Amino acid sequence: MNKVWIAISGFTASGKTTVGEILAKRLGVAHLHPSFKDWAKEEGIDLLSFQEQAEENEAIDKKFDDFVREEAKKQPCVASTWLSPWTVEKAQLRIFLTCPLSIRIARICEREGMDEDEAREYIKKKDESNFLRYKKLYDIDFLNVETYSFFDMMINSSIYSPSQICDMILYALNKKGGV
Repeated sequence: MNKVWIAISGFTASGKTTVGEILAKRLGVAHLHPSFKDWAKEEGIDLLSFQEQAEENEAIDKKFDDFVREEAKKQPCVASTWLSPWTVEKAQLRIFLTCPLSIRIARICEREGMDEDEAREYIKKKDESNFLRYKKLYDIDFLNVETYSFFDMMINSSIYSPSQICDMILYALNKKGGV
């Protein structure tokens, strides 16, 4: 198994999970991708309601982020969560996937069976909640361009296929001496 840790971030429906899954498979490492959506389902509530609870109760985010941090310590992995570049301490590459809102809306429509207006509102609420919570908890400001200097790469997932994005990441990892 490769001794590789890669952290992928991006806004809602930017392609984090898809790219992470393919990349982990190519590298032969675990794919770490817990989601608030899954946690909400376990709690028996919808995602946006769970995020509202997290806005009021910092312990929810801290528990989630600690889980990612601890799981990433156990084995080499590709982690694909909003904050994995900050929580995966061994990350050799930190990637941010960008994607225009119109494409993200189309992805949510397809994935969640929503119409365009529902998907736009869903993304807006989800992203705004994340922006608010991460700024408050960790002083990570996704609305400040300086935040993105933390990443090794930014890739527009509307231009390249997930496979092409993985090729770029693997090229960068190789150049960095990681594989």
